[in-house]
Amino acid sequence: VWECAPLDAPDWFDAEAGQWDEQADRYDAGRAADPQYLSQILEGIRRLRAGPTDRVLDAGCGTGLAARRLAGRVGELACVDAS
Repeated sequence: VWECAPLDAPDWFDAEAGQWDEQADRYDAGRAADPQYLSQILEGIRRLRAGPTDRVLDAGCGTGLAARRLAGRVGELACVDAS
């Protein structure tokens, strides 16, 4: 049985955040260099057809790879990620 600390436990959050902070640059560089992954991101953005009057939520934004490509193209952009 797997046990998990409550999400409001400061020690758990700090450890999780620290782990992602250490990996973020490597993860982002790897994804940005992966032509198949990047093409899927760009195709998703194209299909979204969001414009300057649209409000977009990027839920699960990770390091912001898609959000950085949407910034400046949409009216409002909000990004959240549990990590």
